[in-house]
This record gives sequence, structure tokens and C-alpha cells, in this order.
Amino acid sequence: TENALSQVIGSTKLISNLRKLNEMRAKETETRSIELLPVFQDAVDSVRTLFPTKRQKIESNIAEGDTQVKANELLVDVFINLLGNAVKFDRHDVVKVDVNISEAEDNFWKIEVKDRGPGIDDSRKEAIFDRYESGVPSESGSGLGLTLVKYIIESYGGKTWVEDRVEGEWEKGSNFVFLIPRGGD
Repeated sequence: TENALSQVIGSTKLISNLRKLNEMRAKETETRSIELLPVFQDAVDSVRTLFPTKRQKIESNIAEGDTQVKANELLVDVFINLLGNAVKFDRHDVVKVDVNISEAEDNFWKIEVKDRGPGIDDSRKEAIFDRYESGVPSESGSGLGLTLVKYIIESYGGKTWVEDRVEGEWEKGSNFVFLIPRGGD
């Protein structure tokens, strides 16, 4: 029954992601200045609900009242997809994910989501964000989650990519990075 429930949740997520992608393509994205921490905390709570049997240690340096971004309600989907993938693909007894924020150039925040999962080899790093466009099959899941992440971040005027968590050792986990405009100015 757990496998059947997982398939239903996966199908629901696929439909939701397709709907969001189509809506984003159909209209220009409106953004406003929002506080990052509550969005991040909502995503962490959602991921804990999606994977109740996995022990998760998600740590962050995002502080309350400290970080405003120019975004909208879809930002929670960015975190849910990145954190959810980190939890889903990690085979350790305790899944550990570090989320770090730092200042970047040109009035952007740099956010890094570092996992300890199986990693992504260099030949696949760019393609994982474009599965919807390229038709590259996903090894598990619909492959649309990271495409949605890319579309959302780009709709804010930002950029996203993936690196090795440990430089040059892709099998030690991934570091998903995105730049998002600062808010509150």
C-alpha cells in the first residue's frame, strides 16, 4: 500500500507541476518582496509530511527578518522540489541537507541546497533542468520538478545550476544553487 500511495502522490505532483508550468508560460510572473524564512519553513514542513518514514536533518543559515527576496507564492515549490529530491534519493539512515544563503553580486541572494545523495555526474548536470523540453527520460519521478525550479527562478530574473557538493567528487552529493533577486529595497 505504501508503494500505491507513493504512485498516487507522484501522479498528483506531476499534474500539479504541469499545471504550474503551463500557467507560467501563459502569463508574465508578478513578484513582490517577501520574507524568505517562512517560505523555507513551509517547504521543510511539506517535505517532512511527504517523507514521514525518513529521518531528516535539514539545517539552514536563513535567519528570521533578515532575508527579503523578490518572488511570489511559487517559491515554496522551488524549496519543496530541491529538498524533496534530496530526501527521496538519499539512502543514508539520516538524510542531511544544508541550505545556505549568502550575498551575491548585482543585488541577488545565492542559495545553496547541499545534499549527500548519489550525486549527478557532469554529463547530466545541464540536462536535468530541461527534461520537459528535451524528452530525456527520468530515472525516477516525472523529471518535471527541476524543470519547474528552473522556470520559477528564471521568471524571477534569477539563475539555477547544480554543482558537486564536494568539488570533483560528484558521487558525494549535489549542491543545487540558485540566485534570486533581493527584495525590500
